[in-house]
Amino acid sequence: MMLAKLKTYISRLVGKRSDKQSKFWNIFKSPSLRYKIFKDKLDTLLYSLSISQAHIFFIQVGSNDSSYGDPLRSFMLDERWCGIMIEPVDYVFKRLSSKYGDYGRFKLENVAIAEVNGFKEFYYVEETDSSLPVWYDQIGSFSLSHVLKHIDFIPELEQLIRKTQVECITFEELCNRNSVRTVDLIHIDTEGFDYEVLKMIDVDRFQPSLILYEHKHLSDSDRISARSLLSARGYQLLQLNSMDTVAVSVKALENRKPLKWAWKVITKNLSYHQNSASN
Repeated sequence: MMLAKLKTYISRLVGKRSDKQSKFWNIFKSPSLRYKIFKDKLDTLLYSLSISQAHIFFIQVGSNDSSYGDPLRSFMLDERWCGIMIEPVDYVFKRLSSKYGDYGRFKLENVAIAEVNGFKEFYYVEETDSSLPVWYDQIGSFSLSHVLKHIDFIPELEQLIRKTQVECITFEELCNRNSVRTVDLIHIDTEGFDYEVLKMIDVDRFQPSLILYEHKHLSDSDRISARSLLSARGYQLLQLNSMDTVAVSVKALENRKPLKWAWKVITKNLSYHQNSASN
C-alpha cells in the first residue's frame, strides 16, 4: 500500500517537471534535464546556481517592477533568494514596492547607479493607460537620445518624455550602505549604461558567480570593452541572444558542480562559445 502511494506521488511529481516551479526540480537536481526540457540557457544557469548553495544573494540594477521580461522573477519566489533591487523612476518603483516591499529578504532602492554620488538628469516615459507597448516604462535613461530611439514604436514619444533629477549612488556606496559582503549574481539592465555599471563593480571583492548584462544598446566599442573587462577578471562569456550576455566566473565553475554541468551542457554545441573578448 505504501509502495503504491509512493509510486503515485513520484508519478505526479515527474508529471510536473514541465513546470519550472515544480518541487520536482528541488528533488531531482539536474541542470542537464532542465535544459533538455526548457531549452533555456539562462534559466538553466540560474537554476544550477540556485541548487548549488543554500542561499542566493543578488543585486539587480534596473529592476523596473519585476514583471515583464525579468529572468529572476520566478526564482525570487524561492525563499532562499534575497537581494537588492534598484529602480530610479518613481511610479515604477511604487509598483515594485507594492510587490516586494513587504518581503524582508529584498531591499528596494529608489536610486540610479552612477559614477559619483549626487543627482543627475534622467529621462523616462510618463505613466499612461494608453495602448503603448508593454515595455514603455522600461526605456528610462540618462540619455535623451537613447529614449528617442524608440520613436518608431511610439509615434507620440516626444510628448510623453519627462525629465527629472534622480538620486545617484555608486555601486560601492550601494554595497556599503547595505552591508554587502558577497554577491552571487549581478543583473544589469540599464538601457545602454551597462558597461559603465560593469566598470564600477569590484569583482575581486564580491566575486559574483554570474553577471548578466544587456549588450543590445551598447556601442560596438563598449561591447568589446565589456567582454575584455570581464574576461580579464576571470569570466567566461556567452551571448545568450540579441539582447543579453552572461558571464560566469571560472572560479565558480571550479567550485560549484551544478553550475559546471550547466555551463558544459549549454555550450556543448555552440561554435560561438566565447571565452575571450576577441569575438
